Amino acid sequence: MYVNRVHRPRFFCGTGRLALLALLACARVGAAADLDDPCPVAWRGEPLADAARELADRYALTCVFDTSVSTETKRERVRMEAAHLTGRQALRWLARWADLEAVILGATVFLAPPDRLPRIWRLRADRNATERADRRIEELPARTGTVAWIDAPLSLVARDVSAVFGVDMIFHRRLVASQKTVYLPEVSDTLASVCEKLAELLEASYTCLDGAIWVYPAAARTRPAASAPAGSPVAASAVPTTAEVLLADPLVVARPVEGWEALAARITAQTGLACLVEPPAADPPPAFEAAGPAHTVLEAAALLGLFTYQVEPARPDAPAGIVLRPGSAR
Repeated sequence: MYVNRVHRPRFFCGTGRLALLALLACARVGAAADLDDPCPVAWRGEPLADAARELADRYALTCVFDTSVSTETKRERVRMEAAHLTGRQALRWLARWADLEAVILGATVFLAPPDRLPRIWRLRADRNATERADRRIEELPARTGTVAWIDAPLSLVARDVSAVFGVDMIFHRRLVASQKTVYLPEVSDTLASVCEKLAELLEASYTCLDGAIWVYPAAARTRPAASAPAGSPVAASAVPTTAEVLLADPLVVARPVEGWEALAARITAQTGLACLVEPPAADPPPAFEAAGPAHTVLEAAALLGLFTYQVEPARPDAPAGIVLRPGSAR
């Protein structure tokens, strides 16, 4: 029987320092407020660093910028309003403003360029919350309402869309900086139609993303790399390992589990691979939170010394599976 042994992964840029911070943050996880509650924001020129710390303070989070983030970036003026985002989404959108990623570990929020953080630490919503958000996004284009703009600034357009259609519209910073205005006499139509008209007037494109309508210059990328929710493109190795192929499905460990068997059951339910714990352990697994492709979740846990694991490809007499070995990495 062929068994693919998954060794601990290579360290990412800055991972050693972040791993230590992650362990410290996990000890403080109980102090964090509920990030899934609505979080209205109105930034009208605040520096990025001030906006990030103000938002972090709302949820008893410590805000940490990666050392690679320049002083100029921290001073970037943020001009964004939203009334319907959750705290998690607001953090992601704030990071996107400066092409950064926002990642929460315990009671700490990290802001860093995409290539400075392990994939697994990118901030993503709980699977159920993501599914609810996806269903909500699917319903948005058909919503109807009446709007009228006569040389209206984009800030007013965003507020009106939020009030009339019940969803936030967020403009790319280049569109905001252009100080374009919108001339669209009274129109009663669907949200999709209004977005199409706005895109034509602004020479822009739009998409539904992370709980909001994202309007961006036509030449810009459709999906911001920073902190995009599950499904974001990430660099992959030229030849994926067996583990990467079998564990490509998303895995979310959003809150502490009661025991190793409960953790194994969660992995089985989300990946479709039978997960066994060998040898059985009485002590509960260490508390950790993670979300992303199952392979990178398990790699990150192994990197932090929580457990090791083996992946067994399917055989004629047995399906593929995962073996967790608690305590063997400590």
